[in-house]
Amino acid sequence: MPTKCLIGWCSSKGQTAGPMVYGTSFCPINEQMILETLECADSKALNEEKRDTIFSNICQTSDKI
Repeated sequence: MPTKCLIGWCSSKGQTAGPMVYGTSFCPINEQMILETLECADSKALNEEKRDTIFSNICQTSDKI
């Protein structure tokens, strides 16, 4: 049976109509505590430093996201 997942995505347009950038991620629902531990939230509610920290932590510590 397929694993149910949470899916997140974000899009951003560069300053003054620059290029569009898209990002996606997914996490198995039974592993969603990982998202809370990493303090994931709406990217627009986070400052750049916090987004960079979360991204770095995901890359270094998680094989589930």
